[in-house]
Amino acid sequence: MLTRKKKAFADEYLINGFNGTEAAKTVGYIGTTRAYLQRKSSALLNDPEIKLYIENRIDKVDNEKLMKLEELVSFLTNTVRGNETETIAFALKSGNKNGFDELIETTKIPVKHKDRLAAGKMLLDYHKLKLGERVHGIGINLVNNIPKKVVNDD
Repeated sequence: MLTRKKKAFADEYLINGFNGTEAAKTVGYIGTTRAYLQRKSSALLNDPEIKLYIENRIDKVDNEKLMKLEELVSFLTNTVRGNETETIAFALKSGNKNGFDELIETTKIPVKHKDRLAAGKMLLDYHKLKLGERVHGIGINLVNNIPKKVVNDD
């Protein structure tokens, strides 16, 4: 069973950016030297219950915070289609020799063409992986098989 102190250690470990020694110190493990805290935190991090608790917490955060694959594919698709915008900021200045005022404005503009192309490449790579294909490069073959109309000058 995970004790309150071990749970507090694991939570502090996650909060402080995975520093076990500082987590042990923060939750009240008392030692005469930093080496003691390092050994204690190492032992705590090898505890199977703490390991499982930390893994579950990380998985929960990942599930809540990370973008789902469907969201990413939808975003890339909207970007390629030109439905996404980006915000740019610019400064408006007015005044005279005695001083000037500056106002920061923002506006939305369509995503740049190069970014739309990059999103298209990412989508293509995704679909190749999804289909299990390993295609290198994109080739376009133009075929001119339209019959020419012959005009007689007779």
